[in-house]
Amino acid sequence: RKRDMTERVHRVLVADDDPTMRLLMPVALAGKGFALSVFEDGLAARDALQQAAFDLVVLDVEMPGMDGLALAGLMRQMPAYAGVPRVLLTGRQDAAFLAACAELGAHHLAKPIDWQEIAGIFSELLRTDARGGMMPADQADA
Repeated sequence: RKRDMTERVHRVLVADDDPTMRLLMPVALAGKGFALSVFEDGLAARDALQQAAFDLVVLDVEMPGMDGLALAGLMRQMPAYAGVPRVLLTGRQDAAFLAACAELGAHHLAKPIDWQEIAGIFSELLRTDARGGMMPADQADA
């Protein structure tokens, strides 16, 4: 059967070197309108960003090869990703990190992740950015 046109599936790239995160993220988002492509490092994620289109990009801050901050910075130079929300996952809350997020136009989500809330947070980011606005990073932590 054909999918209803209103049932948009959002393509999400997730990059995290933690195997538990790579396992739990698809489980938490299953059946909620997200199609995930999951990668274990920043270099693989960078290659995927250059080959396909994504609606939302979720990056661990500390990964081998290329970290999430570097990849978010690279995305700013990619016209195809100009309006695509970027979410940085981290346990960090220090001022330097928060300033880096703001400079990159990225949202941040504190670890440990609230798995019951993650789909709603991502849906809100997609709705907010689709209207041309950015949700303040501190609301993404709620």
